[in-house]
Amino acid sequence: MFILGFLLHYKKIVSFVSIAYESNVERVFYFIVFLWIIQFLFNGIPLLSIIFGQDSDYKDFGIPTLKVFIITFTSYYCAYTFHVFLSTGYKKLLLYCAVYLIFFLMSFSRGLIIITLISCLFLYLIKSQKITFSLVFKTVLGLLFVTYFFGVMGNYRVNASIVALHGGALPYNSEHILEISYANKRFNQSQIPGEFMWTYIYIASPIGNLQYNIDKSDPEINFYNFFRFLNNEIFYDFISKRINAILKLEPPDSFLIVDYLTVSTIYRGSYNALGWLGLIMMGFFLLVLPIFYIGILRPSSSYYLSGIVVLNTLYLFIFFDNMLIFAGTGLQLVYPILLDILCRIKIR
Repeated sequence: MFILGFLLHYKKIVSFVSIAYESNVERVFYFIVFLWIIQFLFNGIPLLSIIFGQDSDYKDFGIPTLKVFIITFTSYYCAYTFHVFLSTGYKKLLLYCAVYLIFFLMSFSRGLIIITLISCLFLYLIKSQKITFSLVFKTVLGLLFVTYFFGVMGNYRVNASIVALHGGALPYNSEHILEISYANKRFNQSQIPGEFMWTYIYIASPIGNLQYNIDKSDPEINFYNFFRFLNNEIFYDFISKRINAILKLEPPDSFLIVDYLTVSTIYRGSYNALGWLGLIMMGFFLLVLPIFYIGILRPSSSYYLSGIVVLNTLYLFIFFDNMLIFAGTGLQLVYPILLDILCRIKIR
């Protein structure tokens, strides 16, 4: 990975190129707004439900199938719009980006808010070209705010679940996450806000769960497990689920230290299918995929850089899970290619 990164940097494969503002940006904005309004009319607004003490599951939100397109396209197009803003300086584009993030907030999609913000951060860093004290300060300050806000949303969701189960009223607090995470006395008596425990748990648990799976799992290397590896770890989940249903296959086992911490890095399924061979094969796949993807994207396309930063973001978050195969995240890689094809057809 280091050698590949050095070569890409040396060849300047990833560098900031300004792109022009087009009227399509505004048209797509209204198109996305229209789709989100339909979503909320169909299913209500999860944020309001949670604020008023009603439990709300993001999996049940929205119109089935259509919601996958809406959330993935919104996240990708927010990054693209931010690229246009960095290129032109048009402040109304920042308003568009803010509206996209507000939609994720209204649907209580904490993960998509962070993923989209990280994509925009990558664009900002690529444009900056150099790391200054001011840039580091702004980045750290921004990350602290985002992680604190992530914890606030987590507290509201958990408190709403408790109220929905047991009734009554529950004041806002971090007591539940501190209890289930076994926060020690020193942390509880410190001045660190409990909201940051959510981020700590999400960062610490994937490696712990991966090690737990390595300890508990002892898979055999055979054709059946090899096919399960390809189907469940390489193909998009909406494809693999249908293949599993048709062929009556079971995905690789998943062992969790505790039920509510479900992430265990991208390598968990690979190991549980084929052991260390599966883990090494997944590592090779992660090495080859960027070369393949960059080869498909046209450097002259206005969607080139936004496609690369989305890939960057997904690679950052494979520390948590296999973000590449989830339709709710991995489909973002398809949009730069499709939009470029549509643009070329329009020009012709």
